[in-house]
Amino acid sequence: MRGSADFAIPQSAAPRPRRTVRDLLRLAGIHPRRSVTGKAAPSADFQRLFDEAQCDLMRAGFWPH
Repeated sequence: MRGSADFAIPQSAAPRPRRTVRDLLRLAGIHPRRSVTGKAAPSADFQRLFDEAQCDLMRAGFWPH
């Protein structure tokens, strides 16, 4: 028995899907409005939160500049 077998990751442990900023805002209870045409019509609150989140992610190095 190899020592590395004790630390094997089970095959059933699939990676979790990546969450988008929109998904995270929905989890926080913030639902961006949609216009009649189906295109996103972000409210001022949503746009402000998105801009703040984008700045935070850029400062942390997770968002392309």
